[in-house]
Amino acid sequence: MTLAARDIVVEIGGSSIRLWPTLRAATRLEREHGLQKLGFLLAQGSICATTAILAEHVDHVPAITVADAMRLAPDLLLHLTQLADLGEQPKGKGKPTGQPTTLVDLHRQLFGLGTGVLGWTPADTWAASPAEIVAAYDARRELLTALFGAGEQNVADAPDHPNFKADPDRRAKLKALGV
Repeated sequence: MTLAARDIVVEIGGSSIRLWPTLRAATRLEREHGLQKLGFLLAQGSICATTAILAEHVDHVPAITVADAMRLAPDLLLHLTQLADLGEQPKGKGKPTGQPTTLVDLHRQLFGLGTGVLGWTPADTWAASPAEIVAAYDARRELLTALFGAGEQNVADAPDHPNFKADPDRRAKLKALGV
């Protein structure tokens, strides 16, 4: 996982542009162009791909030449990998059971984790990297598990379980409440 990823600063047209791997940039670039497609185009020296990535970080992109695009390609490719970095993924056994998730859907889920589970503002969530959101969520989940346990209930403690141990009066009161 790349938390506090290496700062990428590119020089073009006499100005410096800092490339932050934010969820907002990842979401917009994936939705509008596709991160994988942008990587392929960057490797070919595409001015359009270079401009699209830089436009996520500045209001006005300076004029870019093919030579600029080729010179910036390694840094921009590194930036794309930072945008796609979700941290360490669990090592599953066997075959995947669900449908593959698109990056757009994954970004939507990350935004929901940031604004919902973590309680961050939308601005803070958009400004965080995908890896930072995943790490914060994992830490939050570990904290809640440490405080409240894993959440596994003993089914024999449920009022409708045949082995529920409660005095008949208490059981009748629970049934009257609809529990």
